[in-house]
Amino acid sequence: MSTFVLGISYHTRCFRYANILRRSDLKTASSPFSFQYTHDRTCTPRRFSSDIPTPTIDLIRLQSSILSQTPEIAKNLSCFGYYTTTSLLPVESIAVLRSQAVSLRKEGRYVPSFSEKLEGNTIKRFDKEGVYACEPDGEDYFIAPDLISYIATLLQTLPPALNEQPSTGEYELSNEAFNAKLAVTTSGARYPCHIDNPLGNGMDVRKLTAILYLNPTWKEGYGGEIRLFVKHEDDSIKKVDLSPVGGRLLLFWSDEIPHEVLHTAQFKRCNESDVDQEDATCETYSEMDRYALTVWIPTDNMSVLHDERSKFSDLKDLVSFG
Repeated sequence: MSTFVLGISYHTRCFRYANILRRSDLKTASSPFSFQYTHDRTCTPRRFSSDIPTPTIDLIRLQSSILSQTPEIAKNLSCFGYYTTTSLLPVESIAVLRSQAVSLRKEGRYVPSFSEKLEGNTIKRFDKEGVYACEPDGEDYFIAPDLISYIATLLQTLPPALNEQPSTGEYELSNEAFNAKLAVTTSGARYPCHIDNPLGNGMDVRKLTAILYLNPTWKEGYGGEIRLFVKHEDDSIKKVDLSPVGGRLLLFWSDEIPHEVLHTAQFKRCNESDVDQEDATCETYSEMDRYALTVWIPTDNMSVLHDERSKFSDLKDLVSFG
């Protein structure tokens, strides 16, 4: 008998464990959830109907897949600063996750996206033109049960598993708090080069970035590859371009690995006039959009953030940002 508990309360863009989703037996796919949602620390939890949707993805298989790959994940993070695989979930599950991501978009949950970059000792915000994002929370479970369950399973499984590995145990990854973002990159858009956690101060303790790409029909020529800047053995900079093909999981150190997203392909809208981002009804428009679900996992050990002893610590000084 295993216990699967996730609680998420929203507080200053950070989701924290509380008591939202409770599954008494993870192995029983039909077992019900009890569901609560708290919007801040002071409000009374709001209870929903017990008649809630059951996720269709195989959570046991997902958990087993994460655990079986953990030694290789730890090895690659330690040696190269990143890890990627396309064998985490079957394509049918990725199609379900994308469908739910599109449903959230139709509900108007996405807003224009932005990020931050470090210029000298100053963090500056930059807008991502043509990129829209939402931060999935407990209320989204009724529209996107598989998305929320994926986040829950990843958090329940990956941080403690990596903490048990000799090469990554010192990072003390936590599942007590996390950030998540669901983003769609539209025609001709890109992300400039940046580091997810540019300062690593007490306000931002993100250590590990975990991106799952939700593009089951992605084809070469659609663009939107992510480019990582990592090191060769001779300490020269190496560019690693990875396609956003559906089912790819990409992990890298949030505070050390510079990365950018290359331009997505230009494509014609459903009609001659522009389509608002909330209008995701056109099949051609929807198929070529690039969806990615990012979960940032924090550390309980502040000393590992921007640690000058790390082999990746000078990457931010060797790459041109913007």
